[in-house]
Amino acid sequence: MAKTKKDLDKDMMFQKIMPVLADNPFSSVPSRDEPAAPSGELSALRSRLSQPSAAPEHPMPKNLMEFVVEAHIDEVIRKFNCCPCNRCRSDIAVLALNTLPPSYAFGTPEELEQQSTQIDVKIAYNALIKAVLQVRSHPNH
Repeated sequence: MAKTKKDLDKDMMFQKIMPVLADNPFSSVPSRDEPAAPSGELSALRSRLSQPSAAPEHPMPKNLMEFVVEAHIDEVIRKFNCCPCNRCRSDIAVLALNTLPPSYAFGTPEELEQQSTQIDVKIAYNALIKAVLQVRSHPNH
């Protein structure tokens, strides 16, 4: 099918705006000379790129309160009959974490989860309850 003048103008503008992208051999946009790569090859490349890299030599600090809030947020939402959508859930978590004192630790995720079980849950419940009541009275949707 022949290209219309409008399509040709779009192609010309794209080449003027993005000349490097059109000539880049690593770009996902196929060039006009080469046929598009088979989808199997692309999916294999994407899966290799999306795999997590090796664990860092030094573990990153993590707020243990995040584990506590994540573990108990669904229970509090259910008890107080709050909207369980992702937006409200995120708002509740953010409000609760902003009122809780931070408790940072280093370690692997398994070690951090074990350390988070030693934190007093009553403080987290109080923060979660206040956050649920606030989000329930003023939802963002």
